[in-house]
Amino acid sequence: MFLGSLTARTGAHLAIQVARRTGRPLRIITPTVNEADGYFKLLIRPYLADSLITIAVGLTLHERRVLLAQAQALIYPVGWDDPVARPALEAMACGTPTLALSRGAIPEVVEDEVTGFACDSLDGLIRRVNDASLIDRTACLARVLSQFSIARMVEAYEALYLESRSENT
Repeated sequence: MFLGSLTARTGAHLAIQVARRTGRPLRIITPTVNEADGYFKLLIRPYLADSLITIAVGLTLHERRVLLAQAQALIYPVGWDDPVARPALEAMACGTPTLALSRGAIPEVVEDEVTGFACDSLDGLIRRVNDASLIDRTACLARVLSQFSIARMVEAYEALYLESRSENT
């Protein structure tokens, strides 16, 4: 599964390449589609005729979560240094491993070989697709709850605040 907007930054076209090169089906979940957009017309639309590639547009949060929970893995071939990696967190919160290019927050979010695979190249992602079934899905949720829950984030912000306050006194 791929989750995100259809832009070069999010790498939907690369997720399609992973699906085509591995022969594995790919469901693209995106909030909207701009039919006139050059990226969509050139790099996404031609592959929607392929029976491996399907697209779901404008799903509710519940619908998205159900599909994520059913997916073998999230493919997140991000093409920029995404500081949050929200699609990876959302997938892992549904118990779905993430296979991602190791950029931005991915090395912090995806615990390599525990909650998915952080790869250095597209070929690395392709090599790891079948390994997604080896990932313990409960480890994905556990990681999100232990490292990225609201309570955990508040604790981290409080600690940073107290640390900066003591440095300034």
